[in-house]
Amino acid sequence: MVSPLPVSARSVAAVPGVAKTTPEFRAALWELASRNGWDVDGIAAVMSIESGFDPAAKNPSTTASGLIQMIDSTARSVGVGGGAAELRELSAVQQLPYVERYYKRAFFGLTTPRVHDFYLAGFGKGVGQADGYVLADENDPLIYKDGTANAYILNAGLDVSADGLITVGDIRKVIQSRLDAANGKRVDASAVALAGVGLDWFAAALVGGVLWLNRRTVMRWIGRKT
Repeated sequence: MVSPLPVSARSVAAVPGVAKTTPEFRAALWELASRNGWDVDGIAAVMSIESGFDPAAKNPSTTASGLIQMIDSTARSVGVGGGAAELRELSAVQQLPYVERYYKRAFFGLTTPRVHDFYLAGFGKGVGQADGYVLADENDPLIYKDGTANAYILNAGLDVSADGLITVGDIRKVIQSRLDAANGKRVDASAVALAGVGLDWFAAALVGGVLWLNRRTVMRWIGRKT
C-alpha cells in the first residue's frame, strides 16, 4: 500500500516499481538495510532504475542480470555458482543475500554509505568520492572485457550535465530524481507474508497461546482443590 508513511516507519520510498513487489520482499529488503545501517531508499532506487524490481531482468548488451544487474563474473564472485543465468532464475527475495554480500564488499571500510553510493558501487569506483569525480569519459578507450563498449557509451543516459563525462554528481542527481518520483510517499515494509516461515511462526504462536491458557485453567482448578 502506497501512503505518506514517515521515513522512521518500516517503509520504503515509493519509487517506480516498488509497489508491485511482495510484502515479504519489502520486509526482507528493509531488514537487510537496517542490520547494515544502510539507506533502504538508496537500494530501492538502484533496483527501480536497473531492473524495475524484476529479478529476471537482463541487459540486452551485456550479461548484467537481476535486481541490481550483476554481470556474470560479479554474480559468481558473490556466490552464485551459475553466474548471471542462475541469478535470473532466483526470486527477488532469494537474490537479496547476494545483493547484501555485494554491497558489503563494495562498502568495506566505509562507515555510512550515502544514498547514491549504492548506484556508484556498480561502477566499481566513485563510492565516497566528491561530485566532481569522473566515472566515465566519452573519449575513454577502455572497453569492457566482453568487448561491447566503453563505460560511457553503455551508460550515456547518466550524463545528466551532457558534457561527455559521467561524474559522481551526475549519479547523485539521477538517484535524487528517482527518489523525487516517489512524491514523498512510502510503501509499507512491515508485513510478513503468511506463508512459509510466516505461517510456521503464526502456528507456533497459536499453539503456545493455547498451552498458556490451558495451564492457567489447570492452575485455577488446582487452586480450588487446595
